[in-house]
Amino acid sequence: MFFIEFVLSSLLPVLPFTIIGLILVVISARSLWKSHQAKQWAETIGTILAVKVEERSTKGRNRKLYQIIVSYEYVVNGKRHQSQQLFAGDSGVANSRVLTEQRLRNYQPKADVKVYYNPRKPKEALIEREIDSTTYSLLAIGSVLLLLGLVFALFIVFNELKDCGITLNSTHPRSGAKPWCYR
Repeated sequence: MFFIEFVLSSLLPVLPFTIIGLILVVISARSLWKSHQAKQWAETIGTILAVKVEERSTKGRNRKLYQIIVSYEYVVNGKRHQSQQLFAGDSGVANSRVLTEQRLRNYQPKADVKVYYNPRKPKEALIEREIDSTTYSLLAIGSVLLLLGLVFALFIVFNELKDCGITLNSTHPRSGAKPWCYR
């Protein structure tokens, strides 16, 4: 028990990297899976109701983020639905006003647009089946953080075991090892 507590306290510095990396990988994987599923979804024609850009400031930084909000309406089996989902699992957030303006040109109010909807849950829909580049960036960053966290964690654990004299050939601490090695 003491060894586990010691290793956990030693691993505390790498824990945030590993956890943040894991969260980013899971979020990205979910978006990729949803995009993959959306390629099988049914298609209908919808109408764009409204388009706007929300500008937000980031906490702790002097940067702005821009999010495109596209409200659209579509009909499935005679029932009207509304959605604002643009990409699969993505919020449509960008840190560039120019990029946001370029994207905005694709969506004009009262224009017809292809809507892809889940035939099992027609309320679940999106306009773009492809993944936004933000998802790939999050996946790359998350993978690097997760990998670094795991590599450093293994390094710490193996160093602690080495200090105890525990190897693949020996499962008992060597004489004169740190006291926690014996518990």
